Amino acid sequence: MAQLPDYSTAFNGLNEHIAFALFKNLGSPRALTCWMLYKYGEHDQLVKLDAPDPLLYEDAGSYLIDYQATLAYRKCEFLGTTVDKRDLAAQKLAASERKCASTNQRILDRNSSWDAAALDRHDVIKRKISRILGSLDLDELHDHFGWGPGATATLPRKMATPVDKLLTKHISVTASAFQTARSVIGRDLHWLRARGIDADGPCSLLECEFEIVNANKVTFVPKDARCDRSIAMEPTANLFLQKGIGALIRKRLRRVGVDLNDQSKNQHLAKVGSLGSLATLDLSAASDSVSYQLVSSLVPDDWWLWLSRTRSAYSDLDGAVTRNEKFSSMGNGFTFELESLLFYAICKSVAQFVSVYGDDIVCDTESVEAVTEALQFYGFDLNKSKSFSAGHFRESCGSHYFKGIDVKPIYITVDPSGSAGDYHHLCNSLLHSRETHRWHLASAAYTAARECIIACAVGKFLSVYNGESISYRDTRQRAVMKLRNGDCTLPTGIAYNRSDEVILKNASYARDEHGANGHEGVTLRGLQLRQETEVLPWAEAYYAYTMRFRPVTPISNGFAKYGGARYVEKRVVHRHA
Repeated sequence: MAQLPDYSTAFNGLNEHIAFALFKNLGSPRALTCWMLYKYGEHDQLVKLDAPDPLLYEDAGSYLIDYQATLAYRKCEFLGTTVDKRDLAAQKLAASERKCASTNQRILDRNSSWDAAALDRHDVIKRKISRILGSLDLDELHDHFGWGPGATATLPRKMATPVDKLLTKHISVTASAFQTARSVIGRDLHWLRARGIDADGPCSLLECEFEIVNANKVTFVPKDARCDRSIAMEPTANLFLQKGIGALIRKRLRRVGVDLNDQSKNQHLAKVGSLGSLATLDLSAASDSVSYQLVSSLVPDDWWLWLSRTRSAYSDLDGAVTRNEKFSSMGNGFTFELESLLFYAICKSVAQFVSVYGDDIVCDTESVEAVTEALQFYGFDLNKSKSFSAGHFRESCGSHYFKGIDVKPIYITVDPSGSAGDYHHLCNSLLHSRETHRWHLASAAYTAARECIIACAVGKFLSVYNGESISYRDTRQRAVMKLRNGDCTLPTGIAYNRSDEVILKNASYARDEHGANGHEGVTLRGLQLRQETEVLPWAEAYYAYTMRFRPVTPISNGFAKYGGARYVEKRVVHRHA
């Protein structure tokens, strides 16, 4: 197989070629506008261009064309935009804090400034939350403690495996959560022994095992081409406790039909809503708008004790430590579940039908005004560009429907000329989208997807046959034949997935004469295939991690590697009695 070339030279001009293929074949005035903005470097205007107003369209095909043109580069990371996305995100974070401060004061003054209707509604919401949560079972809570795959305030992402978190020299924790963490870890004999503490029963860890920190650490991650997203990395022990609380809230919410493990309900309701019966609402800066006093005034006392102890009252942004007016932020282990609980209870107090998944809210159209008013009263603003209650378009949990028809656009997020992996990512995204039914709505949209794929293939062919004189027409024909017939004799690097199988990047698929795996292509780059293997005896920290939970647990959970050990598939381990 031919070696991959230097992408910086071989794919020179590929991005513009792909953009031209997309916008030209979409063929609408909106697509022409987007192409001109792209071509002449007006990328700030391109990514800030408002999505087309769905009220002005009657058929899904026409809307799809303009919607695709507008959003194609909305999440792109390589455009030449001039805005400081991090600074803008910091400004939004500060604005959210000011708003939370205002909400906190308004809730504190409720007995003197609220009218009777507002007080009654507040009591209704409080009772709903109390019925959903019930009493806090500490034994049940203990079995739900854990971590996510991300970094903590004192452990960078490259050291964010369960092993690193279990064996870190000093476990970071805030002062408010110190005694709680000390007690919880002291009950976990496997964790203690993994840390070299030969305990035969519950004990109290020495303070030297911990590092007391006074704040979480705010950082910023890419969101889209217009702005970054702020998140907060929590201290290691705090996050461990927070995840348990969040998991228990998630479990309680299932009692009322809110399943935070499954987005498909809201996605289906978006389809139903596009036929006119339901509205889809989205909130601006939802997590950063949950104020401290709102949570204090609504959750039961036993839950409040754990929530308030384990949250970080202060945040560190570039060395400046400030007190939080919000209750928690993204990065906290229970934020998603807590905000879902609050939004459900607030909306349910005024609406006939409600379904929530985080800040993605679906309600009956008749209740939109009342829901909006109730949310605004508690400091939450609708994202008007992503909230729909009239017309034929609805969007929720990443699904986009117009009159019941899927019109989700392709997002070009990565630079295909940057690396082989990015090139394959875009190629296969386009191939997958071309095969979905939405591209058959309009011939222009289908042709646009096809031409973008060909543009990518052309770039790869020109690089493979480096130094050989091949005309564009000849190269294009080879690409078309490759896509049509799955010809593996030419190393285009495109994997054509016809099934629902997951394509694992960096796994080499050797296509046999029967077309095994359903892939018409050759090599994908990325992670190795995980294979089932037994945990080595010396991996005590992993053993401790698996023994935390009962009755069964997957040992990999997405982390899956310890030192030089092989990858581990899900391996069931029962907890000792």
